[in-house]
Amino acid sequence: MITFVFFLPKNLRVKNCFFFVENNLKSNLNNNNNNTLLNNCNNPNGTNPNKFKTVKKKKKKGNKKFIKKKKKMNRSNGDHTKNYSFDLNFALFSSNATNVQTKLDMDFRDRIWNGKVAVLFSLAEHEVVSKKSPAPVLSLLPRMSYLPLVTDHIRNHFIPHAPALQDGMWFECETTHHVLKWHVPIGVLYDICVPLHYSTPWHIIVHFQSYPDRPDVGRCDHIDVVKRTYFNALKQALLLGYNSVNMLVNLKKEDQDQLWSSVVQARYDLYFSIQNLMFDPTKEDQSSKKLLKYPFRIILQGFDRDSLDGVPIQRPVEVPSEKDGRYKTLEQVLKPILPGILEIVESEKTVALAEKSVFIKIQGLNVPLGSQMSWLVKHMCHPDYFLYVVIVKISKK
Repeated sequence: MITFVFFLPKNLRVKNCFFFVENNLKSNLNNNNNNTLLNNCNNPNGTNPNKFKTVKKKKKKGNKKFIKKKKKMNRSNGDHTKNYSFDLNFALFSSNATNVQTKLDMDFRDRIWNGKVAVLFSLAEHEVVSKKSPAPVLSLLPRMSYLPLVTDHIRNHFIPHAPALQDGMWFECETTHHVLKWHVPIGVLYDICVPLHYSTPWHIIVHFQSYPDRPDVGRCDHIDVVKRTYFNALKQALLLGYNSVNMLVNLKKEDQDQLWSSVVQARYDLYFSIQNLMFDPTKEDQSSKKLLKYPFRIILQGFDRDSLDGVPIQRPVEVPSEKDGRYKTLEQVLKPILPGILEIVESEKTVALAEKSVFIKIQGLNVPLGSQMSWLVKHMCHPDYFLYVVIVKISKK
């Protein structure tokens, strides 16, 4: 039996973990380089018949003393393979554990990127000008994308039933009546408005009039506005985390376009290839590619503070030195910033999920507070390279 150790956050499960382990072992065991190992393991006598066939062929021409010595060595090696189970465990673990871990990491990030939210769009009743109200639209939206990038079909469906004089399309959560900020990723908006993740779709009301006159919302009249906002947020995250934006500005024009296409299409394969270029270890200036501070944002909701609700909180938290072998957990990062909220979370550790009043979510998951912050930043950040920590308080009636 072969045992692997994966350094994942405690209680954070990755589905189909052993599927990749099994496939990786099969592919490695079937490689040409491991044919000798397979022959040794499959031979019940603990010897390799292929090697003895070679010896017999050489016996006709070679020196007898040399042949005897060679044959003795082969038998000795064959005896050692009787206990090869330990050697195989060690060899595969040392040589392939890193590859398996990489595949698991990529699978986890791919699943995060492929996450979608079921949304039911309806036109605001007071804005319907047609005789019959338009049917609502049910759509699956990628968590990693932004509302203006995936709602063209929503506009085309409702605009014939909306007033002729329009003030721009904007969205409102039906249950909380929050204005949805288009520059915030869809997954983060969902975690804010639907903290308990009900099985029913997320209801969003579509408006074409009375656009909110708020600086934290802003207007989005063209897709280029979303593109500029995204790259500004990405530069801010890189500057906060690495104290440099060289890895982005040094990209070629076509690579930057592919990066933007990965956001528009919510495709991790496109994003990952550009990310590899940005953090290529073979390139110069490696000092600027070491994570110095955690690029994360905290978003609060429901704490009866209008000045803080929905406003991203950023704090520079330094990454511990790898030489010391230390790391910071999510709890260690949040406690100095939000001590009162963490006290509530601590007091509700043994409370049932339905009875809890405060939820901490990252990418829609109830992440344990003991999770390593560096792991979360690497695997659960959004395309703008920020890790969004959503903390929502549910009022108990």
